Amino acid sequence: MGLAVLVALATQRRDALAASLADQRAVTEGFSFALRIAAALVVLGAVLIATMLRDTTRPATQKAVG
Repeated sequence: MGLAVLVALATQRRDALAASLADQRAVTEGFSFALRIAAALVVLGAVLIATMLRDTTRPATQKAVG
């Protein structure tokens, strides 16, 4: 599903640029746009995973009884 979304974004971007650019340039820009979105999602995922791992690796503090 993720690849289908990226292809749809690339196609949409290509169609938007097709009137002002040559076909080959519009296709390149479309795929470049989709690649930037994919890279941003990878970075976001890495940040989320790092945040979640940091929270789970903290030692639990125990309260003293008495």
